[in-house]
Amino acid sequence: MISKINSAKQDPKKKEKEEKKKAAQERVKAKAESEATEGEAKAEDEEKKGTDEGHHQIPPGLVAENYPSCSGYIQIAKRAHDLTLSDNFNLFIIGCICLAGVLVGIQTYDDNEWVPMKDRSFFVFLEGVDIVILIIFSLEVILKIFAEGAKPWRYWVGPEWNWNNFDFFIVILSLPDGPMTMISSGEGGGSQVKLLRLMRLMRIAKIVRKVPQLQMIVMGLIGGMKSIGYIVLLLFLVFYLFAIAGIMWFRENDPWHFRSLGQ
Repeated sequence: MISKINSAKQDPKKKEKEEKKKAAQERVKAKAESEATEGEAKAEDEEKKGTDEGHHQIPPGLVAENYPSCSGYIQIAKRAHDLTLSDNFNLFIIGCICLAGVLVGIQTYDDNEWVPMKDRSFFVFLEGVDIVILIIFSLEVILKIFAEGAKPWRYWVGPEWNWNNFDFFIVILSLPDGPMTMISSGEGGGSQVKLLRLMRLMRIAKIVRKVPQLQMIVMGLIGGMKSIGYIVLLLFLVFYLFAIAGIMWFRENDPWHFRSLGQ
């Protein structure tokens, strides 16, 4: 009887200890799960940030530890990399692109349409400004190649190879003694001028790369070309079916307009 009373007294204490122990274990488990969730969220944020700002990552050719013999060159290349990613540099290039677009528009005027075009000095001034813009674009390409550090070929095959190749070929084809000049040399001076003006016009498209919103729209349009092809196929089927149905229904009443598919 006495043992039963003692055990009855000890049971509440034992249960209380077990409950406290279980509560402590649950708190530790909840804390561990919370830390794991925060770690996963942080990792996802870092991955997303790396994906959205992949062009801000340091290129492999700028890791000085991998090229100890070229540490001085790597340091200068890092400065070039920081310069090409700076906002002021990009705004300056956008300004040059806009100025190039204005020059292309001015050059469409005839001598009789605009008085300043009759002045030889004004024409020389425009050519000088155009050469300066070409030099600036050429320096931009050189800086970006130099910014790849010990792996300059990544400018053509790296993450932004499509836009880099576009900029590179636009600069090469815009050179006064470049490939376009040699191609058009046997076709007369007028053809050469037209081709050079066409290349100058293509330089305006560089602004798509400098404005992220425009770049997003262009890439979206390119990605949607496959869907557009299916839409065109669907429209063709609809027009084809209704054309045949119209011929079958209205040929007797209006043979002039509903003679055949070709007429």
